[in-house]
Amino acid sequence: MVSATPASKMTYRFLGNSGLLVSKFALGSWMFRDEKNTVDAWYEMMKTAFSHGVNLFDSAENYALGRADELMGGAIQKGIADGVWSREDLVVTAKIFSGTKGFTNGTPNSQGLNRKHLIEGTQASLGSMGLEYVDVIFCHHPDAFTPIEETVRAMNYIIEQGWAFYWDTSNWSIGEIMEACEIADRLGLIRIIVEQSQYSILERNRVEFELEKDSQRVQFGWFPSTAIIEMLGEYNNFIGGNTSTREIRKVEVRVQMFWQALSERSEPTPARKRGRVHASQVFWVRAERV
Repeated sequence: MVSATPASKMTYRFLGNSGLLVSKFALGSWMFRDEKNTVDAWYEMMKTAFSHGVNLFDSAENYALGRADELMGGAIQKGIADGVWSREDLVVTAKIFSGTKGFTNGTPNSQGLNRKHLIEGTQASLGSMGLEYVDVIFCHHPDAFTPIEETVRAMNYIIEQGWAFYWDTSNWSIGEIMEACEIADRLGLIRIIVEQSQYSILERNRVEFELEKDSQRVQFGWFPSTAIIEMLGEYNNFIGGNTSTREIRKVEVRVQMFWQALSERSEPTPARKRGRVHASQVFWVRAERV
């Protein structure tokens, strides 16, 4: 069994104001929809990340028009069957908002944060992944047309049904987050624990001028979604099956070095930190050139 041990030197941090421990780095599943992306390819990437202490794996209903959920779910099931990990070893996240058909092809209620789509989208993602639950579910974008109270009530229902343990936001403004927290507190419902926002040299204002200042006061965490990391130039051919065994091995070694370098920059385990700002550092990895 591949194990995420203290030897990996991975740091684990509490996700927002919760008791859920997640690795400082995560593996996301944003990708194009094409034949190069397979369950086996994603299994190898997830297994490599897991061996270096990563336990946080992220997907969304709109990534590759639903294909990402299928591939990550298939990889998770393969790892369980092979004895590489158990479901309890992983923190799996999902995102709901855009649907699986894209903005132009979607039907009136196949997108957004209304109660209907949140519940049906959650059930669809779980079905695609082959999972009974995800650990964390995100409201992927704010919805200007749905009352925030409707969204809060729907997310509370989803958690009560056991389809998720926590709910969070992504790309929401501080005002929207504060309103959602106020509604949850007033109605005795489950509030968000973390906001995920883009944070890079090109996207800094929301994090540095809004979230960093107000997250402590409102008692929620945030973690950055960094710029996309290209999985080595050759990875296109690697997952497409168009390279020699020697070339594939070279890519595998460099992927191992990539995760090893990341884990060595972290503090030794166990580093149970309830960081005020950086609840988790997420690297979105895609197997395609930008």
